[in-house]
Amino acid sequence: MSRTASAVGELNEAWDAVAPAELRARAGPKALSRGVLTIEADDHAARYLIDRWLRGGGETLLLARAGASVRRVRVVLS
Repeated sequence: MSRTASAVGELNEAWDAVAPAELRARAGPKALSRGVLTIEADDHAARYLIDRWLRGGGETLLLARAGASVRRVRVVLS
């Protein structure tokens, strides 16, 4: 449990470092379970923007910075 909490903390720090300011204000990492990172977005528009950013290279930046073992990233609404 503490290892997962530590990984989410690292992912939050990585998110703050690499995500665009507009996305940081509207979403953030919420959970890491079995290699699946869940990012929670405020609304559908934010979810779409996060998806575009992740597919455009943001996922690579985020995971390289975080150092956590993530196999997949899910974006959900809060």
